[in-house]
Amino acid sequence: MLLTQQGRIDATSCLQRYKKVEKKSNGGNRDINVDLNSIKVNNHHLLKGQTVLLLDDVTTTGNSFLSCETLLEQAGALRVVKLALGKTASY
Repeated sequence: MLLTQQGRIDATSCLQRYKKVEKKSNGGNRDINVDLNSIKVNNHHLLKGQTVLLLDDVTTTGNSFLSCETLLEQAGALRVVKLALGKTASY
């Protein structure tokens, strides 16, 4: 993967949804606590003091981004930069 070249670290293993949740695009609960209580951070040592690029395919409310940013910062990430490839036109 090109993003992990030139000294960058592949930390795709760090965020893991460990509790099944209903798919949000099918009417699932979009409350931020759903994500905070169903995602955990692994491999904290990869994050400590690092700037993390958090990628998502589509964002609607931004709650998934916010919850993952919170969890990554609690795990020691210095900064989290968020990038979504698309935004839902209406919600």
